[in-house]
Amino acid sequence: MNIGVLHPNLGGALGHDLYSPCTIADLTATGFRYWELGHVHMRSAVEGAWAIVMPGTPQGRDISEAGPKSVTLVTIEDDRSIHIEERTTSISQFERVLVDANGIEDWRELVSAISRALETKRSGVSSDHLVARVRIEGLTPFAWRIRRDTDLLKAEADDRASVIGTCWVEKLEILCRPTDRSEEPSEDRFSSSTA
Repeated sequence: MNIGVLHPNLGGALGHDLYSPCTIADLTATGFRYWELGHVHMRSAVEGAWAIVMPGTPQGRDISEAGPKSVTLVTIEDDRSIHIEERTTSISQFERVLVDANGIEDWRELVSAISRALETKRSGVSSDHLVARVRIEGLTPFAWRIRRDTDLLKAEADDRASVIGTCWVEKLEILCRPTDRSEEPSEDRFSSSTA
């Protein structure tokens, strides 16, 4: 049986260089029963009378490679039947974590919301470690303080993540808006004057 190995852009995958472009029809027309593909770090597999596997990557490198990562074990039997098995390998798993800040008016309430969101995501992650990008969004009269004290909030989130265990906050994304623009303090209120 013929086995093909290729590093292509199968079907014009978005966000990837268009070199060695090909389609599923191109690969199956070769008569090869099994194709192992590289280039795109997201796993995909097409099975039928032949098999085409893009195994992805065994470990995500950053938030753009979120989710569990794996390798593919391929067994070709004496009768030339092909068996494909995905095996999870990632030690750390990058994930996006959404925190709904709608109506939050208190710092402790916000930190608790972050902690709950991290705990929920951590419980659903199959890898040993969670690396989270926390996105805080919503309408809140507290938006000005969230933006002003982002470094402090990141320290609080890091502390909560350490309590959860095997959990790290890679970054905070703040997308909160005030419920009423008139509730947002003016910039000069926080500026210091020097004499």
